[in-house]
Amino acid sequence: MILNFIQKIFFLIFFTLIFYFGFFHFSQIDSIELKIDPTFKKLFVNKKMKNKIKNHLNTYKDKWIWKIDFKSMTKEIKKIYPVGNIYIVRRLPNRIIVFLEKEDPVAIILKDGKDFFSVSYNGEIRHKLNYDQPLNFPVLRTKKLWRNKELRKKIIEFLLFLPKEGFLTADNISEVKYNKKNDSFILYLIPNHFIVEWKGVLNLRKVQNINFVLNYMSKEEHSKYYIDAHFDKKIIVNKSK
Repeated sequence: MILNFIQKIFFLIFFTLIFYFGFFHFSQIDSIELKIDPTFKKLFVNKKMKNKIKNHLNTYKDKWIWKIDFKSMTKEIKKIYPVGNIYIVRRLPNRIIVFLEKEDPVAIILKDGKDFFSVSYNGEIRHKLNYDQPLNFPVLRTKKLWRNKELRKKIIEFLLFLPKEGFLTADNISEVKYNKKNDSFILYLIPNHFIVEWKGVLNLRKVQNINFVLNYMSKEEHSKYYIDAHFDKKIIVNKSK
């Protein structure tokens, strides 16, 4: 009876070890596949950059699939190529797939009056854009915005702060210029050809007041108005030429 019990324990340990080492072996990463959004690939990903990402992914091969930290992996890929959205999934028993998708810019910036570049949420200038792509984002103009990252961050923060509804929204802003004399941003709005000059800190009440004024003025026959928003407690309205 004791012998039978020992044999059962032995076989249990034996098969447990076989299962463990077999599972560990088959759970080692054998394949890492990189999939790139075709539109994103056309715009941003060149062969050299793609190879850099693949070489980095190969360092994860033969590691146990359950011990891969996806957050850390994403962070490392972002160091190589920070412009895209990255999604990582496991495919059992031993595959990992990395999806690289495009990140829509918050704005685009014009360089030398001819080339457009994407601008990310933190004010970074990313990559040159093709003219055959729709550029439905606010266009940052003036050399000062091209050269000064802090100013770009300030205007991007402003664009992200704006509400989704009303006249003063990021979608309704066609162009942004920097006025060095007043240290202000000049916003050109569509479709009513309003011009808003903004100065000062982000203020939701101020945005609401501007939207109220723009809504009222949009009903006037003469729809081209210059809105001076230098002050926190009052909005000055002038007819533009």
